[in-house]
Amino acid sequence: MARKKTQAYSEERNYNYWVSDGGGYRFQVLIYNLNNGFVSFRRSRDVTWPVSSFLVFKDGIKVVNPLITYAFKVTTKPVQEKDLFDISILLDWVKENA
Repeated sequence: MARKKTQAYSEERNYNYWVSDGGGYRFQVLIYNLNNGFVSFRRSRDVTWPVSSFLVFKDGIKVVNPLITYAFKVTTKPVQEKDLFDISILLDWVKENA
């Protein structure tokens, strides 16, 4: 399996890995710092959430809470065209789960 490092937006490095089987990327591994049971948003350390709400179950699999994915996608400057569809889907999820 190959891995691809991506550049961080802060001083942190090596927090984002993509795992491949040679036929394409299969999943992403994200590394977050925990502090007293809270996860810090990498783009703004003032934004935190409890580790208990970081992951949610989707079809029996733990995945990153869509709100966290949404926060990253809408705070990219500028917002990437490739992310607009994801943002639309995530916004629908937020509306349904608010």
